[in-house]
Amino acid sequence: MRLGLITLLLAAACARDIARPNDDDGGARDGRVDTSGAGGRPVTMDSGTQDSPILPVPVDSSLPRDMAADSSRDASPPRDTNPPPACGQGGQVCCPGNVCAGGGCCVGGRCVTNGTYGGATCESCLNGSCGGCGAVPPSGPQPCCGTRVCTASRSVCTGAGTGICQTCGGGGQPCCGNSFCDTGLVCDGSQLCVACGTAGAACCADQQCGAGGCCYNNRCVPNAGSCGSVSTGGTCGGGACANCGTDGKRCCPGQSAGSACNARETVCQVAGSDLRCVSCGDVGEACCARSVCKTGGLCGSAGTCQACGGPSQPCCPGDVCGGGGCCLGGACTASGGSCGSGLGACSGGTCNGCGHSGEPCCPTAASLNRTVCTVNNVCSGGLCAPCGAAGALCCDGRVCGPSGACCGSDNRCVSPGSTCGGSGGTCVAGRCG
Repeated sequence: MRLGLITLLLAAACARDIARPNDDDGGARDGRVDTSGAGGRPVTMDSGTQDSPILPVPVDSSLPRDMAADSSRDASPPRDTNPPPACGQGGQVCCPGNVCAGGGCCVGGRCVTNGTYGGATCESCLNGSCGGCGAVPPSGPQPCCGTRVCTASRSVCTGAGTGICQTCGGGGQPCCGNSFCDTGLVCDGSQLCVACGTAGAACCADQQCGAGGCCYNNRCVPNAGSCGSVSTGGTCGGGACANCGTDGKRCCPGQSAGSACNARETVCQVAGSDLRCVSCGDVGEACCARSVCKTGGLCGSAGTCQACGGPSQPCCPGDVCGGGGCCLGGACTASGGSCGSGLGACSGGTCNGCGHSGEPCCPTAASLNRTVCTVNNVCSGGLCAPCGAAGALCCDGRVCGPSGACCGSDNRCVSPGSTCGGSGGTCVAGRCG
């Protein structure tokens, strides 16, 4: 089977002025590819062999609550028992806390593989840093990139002006993006991560409390304790107040429209002049807090979970399709189905008739426009052509493969010491001048 699209991990050898990362960078190495990565470059997506889409995670959000049928709340602090999210690898959405595997960079909500080109906003990703900004290396914090953005895992932009990147998410540290903190911590009003989940402490994310406690008015009530008066809450038992916070009952004080209720798989919604908890997460039901749906569901624009990942259905978040399907232009093409005229068939999550030298350029998960090719090829005039070698076209981002090579004025690669053409001067250490 021919690969339709590529992995950026192999493109490190073609990157200009980017140190090659260690081999243990955590990136996927199975060769299957998708084309939804930052900067329009093809990237690895592990979506081709699963029987059904895996539960995605919203970008830089707290992990979704456990969607398992077990309603036990005996945890101190609450544990994360969710299936592995479709995040963190090259081209996938960044995991909660800005996390990308193996030193990758979180750029525009998606992971760029360590040691590769990440588009105009991160031409050289190296150990979470984009060209000297966006990370917190041992030598000291770097300035934030662009519009106050940090690209390294577990980092957030702080301070005035351009800002400085600081480590986030741990106890006493600044909250990461979307108020993310480690398990057992919650983001408080001062945007710091503080302990949560124990009796009298703040509730953890999604109204969770440990040891069977209940979240009432944003504080944890111990099991068998009082959730206010009988009319407002009653007695706490097994993680839920007797008269609020469960399916069909009023939302407890402190729960607002769109937030989680005490009972698992319930969300607080407006019901006339009242706020009521309703079941959430299944296809056809309301989306749970933070627009989360169960496996095989996508939160639609109306706030309702819709089916995703199947043939002709929308791709699940993370550009995931089930059963080896391909995500093309935002919709899933079934394994064995046509990827489009002249592009071959979908097999194992990839299209087998595009992307290689001399073949048509491939579409991406986001767009049916044919714009991407496999590694060491570039889309030119609708067809994929070799790139990166001396005399060949420059790869995407004006990158050339040989060490120290430059992209000349005619968009072709020149060897070190050669002229770059026009007024570009001589190629020295990967730069014309």
